[in-house]
Amino acid sequence: MDPKVENKPESMTLTPIQNRLTGGERRSIGEAIDVANEVITRPVILPEIMDGLRSPDPILRSRSAQVVATVGRKSPGLLNAFKFEIMNEFAVIDQWEVREQMSKTIPQLDLNQNEVEEANLIFESYLRDKSSIVRTCAIQGLFDLLKFAPDNRAGPKARLEDIQFSGSAAMRARSRILLVKLSKMKQDSRA
Repeated sequence: MDPKVENKPESMTLTPIQNRLTGGERRSIGEAIDVANEVITRPVILPEIMDGLRSPDPILRSRSAQVVATVGRKSPGLLNAFKFEIMNEFAVIDQWEVREQMSKTIPQLDLNQNEVEEANLIFESYLRDKSSIVRTCAIQGLFDLLKFAPDNRAGPKARLEDIQFSGSAAMRARSRILLVKLSKMKQDSRA
C-alpha cells in the first residue's frame, strides 16, 4: 500500500457528502472545491461538513476544513451559525491542514470585539506551531483581523516587524508584503 494514501477509519459511518471527501493522498484536496460549491447552493449540508471536522480521519478533517474555508471565502454568512464551533472546537485541532484553513476562515466570520481578541489569541498560538505553513497563515490571519479594528495597527505592525527578521523564509516574505499593505492602509486612512 502507498504510504501517502490513508484509509478512512471503519468505525465512522459517513454521509454521501462526507464520503466524497475521503481517500487518496492526505495533501490532496480531492473534491473539496466541488463540495464547497455544493454547500453554497445547498447550505443544509453544511452540518455534515462540520461533523467531518470532528472525524478521526485526518483526510476527512483536512478536506472538510478546506470546504469550510472555501465557503467562508465565497459566502461567509453561511458560517456564522457555526462560529462558536469554528473558534472553540475546530481552531484547536492539532492538525496543520485544519489550522491552515482556520486561519483563512476565522477572519471571514462576523466577529464582535471579544471574538476578535479570541481570534488574535488563536493566531498567536498558531505562531508557535511546528508547521511553517500554519505560522505563515497565522500572520495573514492576524493582518486580516485588522478589518474589525482598523485603528489598532500598532500591535500587528510591531508583530510583523519582529517576524520580518525572526521567522522562516515564508514568514519573513509574508510579513514584508503585509507591512507594505499596512503602510498603504495608513496612508489611505489619512486621505
